[in-house]
Amino acid sequence: QPYSKYITIDLLYGNTQNSFVVTQSWVNILEIIAGFVALIMYHGSKSSATKNLACLILLITCVATFCKTVLYFGHDFVDMGIHPDQHPAHASWFDYIFLFIVPNIIWIVMPFKCMVHITKQILAVCEKVQPKANKAH
Repeated sequence: QPYSKYITIDLLYGNTQNSFVVTQSWVNILEIIAGFVALIMYHGSKSSATKNLACLILLITCVATFCKTVLYFGHDFVDMGIHPDQHPAHASWFDYIFLFIVPNIIWIVMPFKCMVHITKQILAVCEKVQPKANKAH
């Protein structure tokens, strides 16, 4: 029931003939595969080099998810301004917020939080590896 109502609000996602929708769906699959590969690498290895590579892959995946979702929201916002007649006038603001914005905002907030956390991890590793500067100049 929620999905059948969702696609009446998110007209872009419900249009399987739209090349942007099809392409971003393929990118979704690549992101899922990359995320699983990174998790398997991280938790399945004792090598710090492999764990570091897994963190880098996961960071790239989070950036892709974040950017793609921001692009998707941006597309909806701009398209609503350009083609207001094509957007569902019957949808209440309540439905729009709780069936479109809230579920999709997770795909911005969570990848962003992961990006911050993983970046801190990567910087901590870089700090350990970087030789100490010689202070006796």
